[in-house]
Amino acid sequence: MNSSTSNLKPPPKKNGERHTLSPQHELRLEVPSQTNVSVTLISGSAEIFGAELATFTSDPLKQTYLIAGHSKFAIFTWHGCTVDIDVEFGKEVEISYTSDETVANVAFVNTHAQLEAMRDEALMNATSGNGKSTDGPRVLVVGPADCGKTSLVKLLTSYAVKLGRTPLLVDLDTSQNMLCAPGTIAASPITPDSISPLTNASSSSLYPNTTPLVLWNGSTDLSTNPDLYKAQLDKLGQCIDERNHINDENPAEPEQQHILDARSSGIIVNGCGWIEDIGYKLMLHTVKALRINIILVMGHDRLYSMLNSHYNKMREAEMDVDMADILNEETVIPKVIKLPRSGGVVTRDATFRRVSRSQCIKRYFYGESIRNPNSAAVMSNSNPMMPIAGSDPNEKVLDVICPPSTTLIHQYTPTRLEIPFSDLTLYKLSNVSLSSSMLPVSAKQATDPVQLTPMNITATLKHSLLAVCHPNAAEQYDNSGEARDLYLSGISGLVTVDKVDVDREIISLLSPGGSLPSSILLVGDVTWME
Repeated sequence: MNSSTSNLKPPPKKNGERHTLSPQHELRLEVPSQTNVSVTLISGSAEIFGAELATFTSDPLKQTYLIAGHSKFAIFTWHGCTVDIDVEFGKEVEISYTSDETVANVAFVNTHAQLEAMRDEALMNATSGNGKSTDGPRVLVVGPADCGKTSLVKLLTSYAVKLGRTPLLVDLDTSQNMLCAPGTIAASPITPDSISPLTNASSSSLYPNTTPLVLWNGSTDLSTNPDLYKAQLDKLGQCIDERNHINDENPAEPEQQHILDARSSGIIVNGCGWIEDIGYKLMLHTVKALRINIILVMGHDRLYSMLNSHYNKMREAEMDVDMADILNEETVIPKVIKLPRSGGVVTRDATFRRVSRSQCIKRYFYGESIRNPNSAAVMSNSNPMMPIAGSDPNEKVLDVICPPSTTLIHQYTPTRLEIPFSDLTLYKLSNVSLSSSMLPVSAKQATDPVQLTPMNITATLKHSLLAVCHPNAAEQYDNSGEARDLYLSGISGLVTVDKVDVDREIISLLSPGGSLPSSILLVGDVTWME
């Protein structure tokens, strides 16, 4: 052996396997925390909740997806594929198996086809001027926790975007939000730049390249302040309608055509998992506030029956002349459709949810964990293009090693701010709604049921997540003193309290975007410890 050969380092060990999937099969994976996997599509076609995996290229990083741990996802193929799953060395995935129980996937794609027909009809109505509705499908996905709502929302959104639509994604789940951190509700148009297998695979990734409208609810538990949630739903519906407003005087202008496309694309709403008692009432309020015309119920017969019964009574009431004043022309009675649960749906325990929320907040400040761009992809052979034993000698594939977690870097670097107590004003949203028994007969509460309670800065705020009010909202509040000017306005962003120095009266904040745009912050009950 010559000296040059003896000095070469041995190739790194692989820790994974290759899977060959038949048509309409899926590979289901559960990856634990502190473990990364890389997914590489070798041949065929496959998708993760509707987001297609890149086909073979000469650049290993463009066809290999590094997926962070603490996630549960499935790789589905319509026509068959071969995919490599590599785990960082010394670790392993919790669950990995192939399933042919994919009847739900067929039901989902059929649902997407029906929504596309509604979009085509809405666009045709808009261009023909026949006076019919130009609204595309306004879809609300509902069901109990752990029934696959979020997965279906991702899939329907991805399918719509692939066909050139720009649907508005609305996430009403304050426990874990796809567009922002926990404790918020948000809405954003989705474009091709926002769709990625990485985002769809992780339970705590945020949609990239979006500029969502975010309203601060301040809690992961909607029962703490349902009046606040209802008011924010009404505001969100108003903002969506204003966004889709067509100028009748100049309907042919280019910007008007853009609005027509957005309006016909519709909205896709991810509902919360609370379907009992007040949760059910909030669901009905969501349908009214957002003018939902399609409700997709995920595998829950009782909820499907309750909703069907409720809206059938409303249809019967339309025929009653005495009900004309209650059901005005703008009232939308939605169609309720029941869909089967996917066989890959799994129950998430309290620990999994807590870790997912923590990772979601971390991604808000630091972004995704990515490969260091200053270091090349690690190959298991000095020649990056190498044949696989037993395969066609002319077939070349990549053999990329999943990097260990310790070698990854974050996309962003947040800023630490030290601000005197006197420069900030903190408020907490409180519910002061009175029961009907405490009010005079036939009287309604005159004051706003949501009030602002001033908060002193104390050591108990450490690790709290705070919402930074938009400068325009802060100015309006200074002039009016109305609490709704703050809690019904989109926030500028979020910060977290890193340290509170009571002696020096200095608070240290972690900010994703430098200095604060306003001095008014809203406090909730969401905390995060890095």
